[in-house]
Amino acid sequence: MGHRDDRQRRLEGYRNQARAALGFNAWDRLGELILPVTIIHGELDATIPSTFASRMGAAIPGAAVHILQGQGHFPMLEAPERFNPLLAGALRIPADLLPAR
Repeated sequence: MGHRDDRQRRLEGYRNQARAALGFNAWDRLGELILPVTIIHGELDATIPSTFASRMGAAIPGAAVHILQGQGHFPMLEAPERFNPLLAGALRIPADLLPAR
């Protein structure tokens, strides 16, 4: 199997994932969630606007929404020092177990 086959397989996988994501809609059921929900989103995300995260959070009872200012689609990579404590708090991981970075 060559480089071209691998690239074609990845492209087809991406297309299938996009089709599935675009065809799935559970907005009308978000209010049924009864577990803690934390949404962490980058303000400058060009793929999924932060208004989407805010709207989703408003539809989920008790959801915590954190919009990280100045961050894009991958805030966990762009600003781990801001993202990790939020995630750890949501998962109830003690702060002293977080990486020093």
